[in-house]
Amino acid sequence: MSMNVTNIRLSSLTDVTIVFSLFLSCVSISIILSFGIILLIIFTKTLHSPMNLLVCNTCLDTILYVIITIMNTSLFYFEIHMSDWWCRIQAYLNYTTLNLVAYSYFIQALFRLFCTVFYRHRFLLNYKFHIILIICQIFISFILPLPSIIRKDIIFRPRKLCLIPMKHIFHLSYFVASTYFILLFLCIIIYTIIYREVTRSTLANRQITRATRRDVKLTRNILIMFMIYSFAGVPGTIYIVISSANSGKPVTSAWYMFVMTTSPISTLIEKISVIFLNKEIKKALRNVLNKLRPFHRSNRTNVKSFSIVNTVNIKPIRTNGLTNKNKPKQNLK
Repeated sequence: MSMNVTNIRLSSLTDVTIVFSLFLSCVSISIILSFGIILLIIFTKTLHSPMNLLVCNTCLDTILYVIITIMNTSLFYFEIHMSDWWCRIQAYLNYTTLNLVAYSYFIQALFRLFCTVFYRHRFLLNYKFHIILIICQIFISFILPLPSIIRKDIIFRPRKLCLIPMKHIFHLSYFVASTYFILLFLCIIIYTIIYREVTRSTLANRQITRATRRDVKLTRNILIMFMIYSFAGVPGTIYIVISSANSGKPVTSAWYMFVMTTSPISTLIEKISVIFLNKEIKKALRNVLNKLRPFHRSNRTNVKSFSIVNTVNIKPIRTNGLTNKNKPKQNLK
């Protein structure tokens, strides 16, 4: 028994020096970027749009998820004791905030579908409809993880996260399907429809140059979104499948540490992609940064163009009371 405790402490010491430092760094930067994006959208009138409302919703959900994840991850690194009931509540909050983030990406995909395919229905693009979508997202995110509290599968285990144990396959499969695979399948369908609609309009309008650039940007954004979404869920899913095949035994400590860092790294990449891929946010951020550099602006010298025509008045030459225009022509004969 003491040997097992020693191994846990040694592994946790290694995790603290490597993984936990990386984990805290990604979490801190994600929180800062999320708060920055929210404040930028609130205080910039040109960014007040339904799409940026959904971006603020995702940033707020990310902050909540990251905070709850830090609380849950601290159980693995530090000696904290709690009852089974509090452990279930913490697991419920963890799954709820994770659903909030996942379904916020889904309603962003719905907004892009409305703008591309159903743009003639104006009520789908106003604020009221998207506020209703956000309310539905919150309601679904709080309802789906209820089995983590109702069932008694989650119990407090020293040096273990308050999550569904690997041996409860049915409960774990329900969570993975409702939080990840169903949303991934729906997002694939939505973005496939968007891509087909954009390419069809390109062929109809025959605007080859501009349309090709637009298709390339759309393809790039879709690929980046799927890479982020896959990086956030695929390693954890593989770890769950392999551990379930090994009767709940962990595969390797290195793979487990990698799975723990995928979630904060993916949230950080997503926030960076929002800043660089959203043209409106990128432009507003650039304007804010320019205003924060007064010395750079004051050192600029205004150079005006010098024009001879605008500064020199050319008067007509008078000859014996006659101008050159009224002077009679000389007879050369």
